[in-house]
Amino acid sequence: MILQPIGYRAPEVCLGLPFSGAIDMWGVGCTLAFLYLNDHLFPIHCEYLMMKCMVEMLGMPSKYHLRFGMYSQRFFCKEDEFGTQWRLLTPEEYSSRNKKKAEEWPKSRAHFSSLDDLLYISEVEDAEEMEDRKVFIDFLKELLHLDGDLRISPVEALQHPFITGSYLSQPRSQTAENTYQMVMEEQKMDWIMELWKFTIIFVATPRPKSVGTGPQARRIWNRSSTGCSPPKDDGHIPSRLGHQGDAASRSTGRAPQISSYGHYESTRLFASSWRSGLIK
Repeated sequence: MILQPIGYRAPEVCLGLPFSGAIDMWGVGCTLAFLYLNDHLFPIHCEYLMMKCMVEMLGMPSKYHLRFGMYSQRFFCKEDEFGTQWRLLTPEEYSSRNKKKAEEWPKSRAHFSSLDDLLYISEVEDAEEMEDRKVFIDFLKELLHLDGDLRISPVEALQHPFITGSYLSQPRSQTAENTYQMVMEEQKMDWIMELWKFTIIFVATPRPKSVGTGPQARRIWNRSSTGCSPPKDDGHIPSRLGHQGDAASRSTGRAPQISSYGHYESTRLFASSWRSGLIK
């Protein structure tokens, strides 16, 4: 008898333990997570991946549950003869033991190490939104407790701040404000690091190599690394530095320094970003 579909199945059902109405609260948690993520919290096409994701995000079931679960050994094995240590089966072990191939983790699916990772699934607009998310994640933790006996009940769920909205009438907490500022600083630093990676790529671009000898030797340009056009047939290297660069290259017979252009472009981009308020 199938009580719950894969991906929405409570741990006690998966392990073959006695269950109660608490499995419905688990289902509510999975449904709310789907509405939040626009995707299933746990994989729905493979029991093994569902359990693997559950363990990665919520931790291992208790030793008591693993010891007395009728189906525990479908997913787990003992690491010692006394059953004091358990571990999740590998995909190969699961396939061999259950005569059912474990599917591979979808490449497009993210790995979450805890429910707290859901706080940063998208950009945070302000401190109020961060506080909303924190209250929601706390509610999910209560709904998705691995132990059905400790899972939040329907009566308790109705009294949770996420449902009552009681936290909305309170002044903004300093913790929420600090968390928001921390997230904003992290996002700003990520943007700055990406900008400086762009800068380093241009500054560190090597000079073009020469093939043959003589002032008119044809030079090899790597368009992907320098962004410059290939030389003309007369051996003249097109300059990206303006008229001064052209004059310098004609008088010396050598290509201008590409790193100068890279430094100029990156500095111009950085200054433009500063003026527009992207960097403060």
